[in-house]
Amino acid sequence: MADRKGFDPKPAASQVLTNGRPLSADDAERGLVGALLADGSLIGVARELLPDPEDFASSLHASLYAALLRADDAGEPVDPPSMDGVLRASGVLGKGQKNYLYDLADLDPWPTAPAVEARAQAIAGMAARRRVVDLAAKMMVEAQDWDGPAEGLVELVESEALKVGGGHATGGAGGVAKASDVIGSYLADLREHKDGGGQDDTILTGWPSLDDRLTMSPGNLVIVGATPAMGKSVLVRNILAYSAIEQDVPAALLSMEMSKAEIAEAMVAQQAGVDLNDLKAARRNGLTIQQLDRIDYARSLVADAPFWIDDTGGQSIDTVRARVRRLVKDQGVRVVGIDYLQLVRGERSRNGSRENEVASVSRSLKALAADLGIVVIALSQINREAVKRPDKRPKMSDLRESGSLEQDANSILLLHREDYYHRDEPDYQPTGVAEVIIAKQRRGETGTVRLRFDGARQRFGDPAGAGNDPGLYG
Repeated sequence: MADRKGFDPKPAASQVLTNGRPLSADDAERGLVGALLADGSLIGVARELLPDPEDFASSLHASLYAALLRADDAGEPVDPPSMDGVLRASGVLGKGQKNYLYDLADLDPWPTAPAVEARAQAIAGMAARRRVVDLAAKMMVEAQDWDGPAEGLVELVESEALKVGGGHATGGAGGVAKASDVIGSYLADLREHKDGGGQDDTILTGWPSLDDRLTMSPGNLVIVGATPAMGKSVLVRNILAYSAIEQDVPAALLSMEMSKAEIAEAMVAQQAGVDLNDLKAARRNGLTIQQLDRIDYARSLVADAPFWIDDTGGQSIDTVRARVRRLVKDQGVRVVGIDYLQLVRGERSRNGSRENEVASVSRSLKALAADLGIVVIALSQINREAVKRPDKRPKMSDLRESGSLEQDANSILLLHREDYYHRDEPDYQPTGVAEVIIAKQRRGETGTVRLRFDGARQRFGDPAGAGNDPGLYG
């Protein structure tokens, strides 16, 4: 379908006809290019709202607009006589379009900034509609040919929809920026909050000794590795509970190992400071009045906490992505725990390598964290060979199927409790110390932080004082 001057719009799937007309803002395109030819000082106004010439439906108008932007960048004049020679030399204008630029400039000889803004917005809006139509057509084809899990298709649709929206789910703008601008913005923010009191989007653990060393920022994938019985599930539940209950930061736990009832029982032990064994035996032995009071108080806090639990077992990575996206979109979740990584089904490679399957899961979780602007904390198993060494402290290389985990993670925490390995020695005096080994951290130092571990109450604590650890009672 030709425009008024006889130039065909760009052939694209987005040009679906509605009542016989394409999805294009032809008058706005012509009017905007004409206004800029008449007054080049308004190019900055247009560029702010319409940085991409591809948003024009007409290939000619897109080429004209791109040429105007290039000329403005080079400090060259953009009036019709100057642009006419440039465009003819580049082949954008042909012999039959002798007065086209002059005709466009005459459409609005004295343009204003508001008029330019309105036309740019109209063009951008129509471009967005074309992208939506493109997506709808693409998804119809995908849905007809899809042979995988339904959750995977839903995740694909949501992911593509975010791209149409022009950014991450969190609203952050991606793309290229000048380094001096980025650093300038960062320094300005530092000056503004030089005395503290500003908002910080990092996720805290609730233990000052660890928070002083560890940084978990939006977009980060954090791996927590340990052998069984070290307390890695307790650690991540403590962090998520602190975020939701104490910081009012929406959090979610996807547990493929424990049921909701088991998680609830562990959280009651943590928050109320009641022995887990007493809770398990409560139906037979009952609870004391003091324990009931603590449980009631804990329940009142948890009742309003933005904390979600999903205990669906054997989830595929497609399902995990779809559910996390939904939690972020519907509940504003900012930190997600995955318990644990090796139980998530990944994409099977041709040779069926388990390491490649785990690699696909870790890459997907890293991309998910970056795409949604959240922190993902994924628990990982440690190879049992580690406990055969004289020094049983884990290393990064002990992570099961470790290659991809070491590469993808922003931070890696390894958990060690020496007490566990001497539990059957009658003369051994337990220390109650748990070592959190920061084996990798892209934005900070590595090292070891020592916390208190209280397995009976399902919580860790900061040695600096009982009042610093997540939970009501120290």
